[in-house]
Amino acid sequence: MQDASVKRGIRWKLLITMVGLITVLVAILAAENVLTQTRIIERELERRVTLQRAILNERGTTIAEPLVRQVQNDIASFNFSNLGNVLNQQVQQADAAAGGLSYAILMGNDRMTVVDTRGPDRMGVELTDQRSLDAAKRTTGFVEEFGEGPDAVMEFTVPIKVSESQWGTLRLGYSLQVLNSEICLLYTSPSPRDRG
Repeated sequence: MQDASVKRGIRWKLLITMVGLITVLVAILAAENVLTQTRIIERELERRVTLQRAILNERGTTIAEPLVRQVQNDIASFNFSNLGNVLNQQVQQADAAAGGLSYAILMGNDRMTVVDTRGPDRMGVELTDQRSLDAAKRTTGFVEEFGEGPDAVMEFTVPIKVSESQWGTLRLGYSLQVLNSEICLLYTSPSPRDRG
C-alpha cells in the first residue's frame, strides 16, 4: 500500500514537472514569436518609410525640373512678374499637408529674394541664415531634410543658370508632415500581441 502511494507521489511529481516544462517551453516559443513578428513589422515599416521618402523625392524632382526651366526662361526674358505668379500658383495648388510644395524661394547670387512665397514681406530681403548661405554656394542640385513636427520639410536646392552662368538659386520646400505622422503612427501602433 505504501508502494502505491510512493508510485502515485512520483507520478504527480513527474506530471507537475512535465506541465511546468511544457508551460516554460510554450512561454519561450510565444515570446520568440512576438519578437520575430516585431522584427518583421519593424523591417516593413522601415521599407515603407524609405519608399515614402523616395516617392516624395521623385515628386519633388518631377515638379522641380519644369519649374527650373520656366524660371530660367522668365529670368532670361526679364519676365519677373510671371515668375512670381508661377511660383505662387505652384505653392497654392499644392496640398502642403499631403506632402506638396510648402514654399518656393528664388534668390539671386547675392542671396536677395526675388520671389519668396512664405510671405510678401520677404520680397527683396537678403537671406543670411546658414541654410541660405549654403544654398547660394551650391553649383549642383541638392536635397536635404530639416525641421521638426509640422515644420519639417524636404528642400530641393537647384542652381538657376542663365547663359551658362549661375544667376541664383531656387529652393523648393516639400512638407514632411504626412511622412512624419505616418512614421509616428507606425512606431506607436500596438504590438502584434495587442492586436490579436
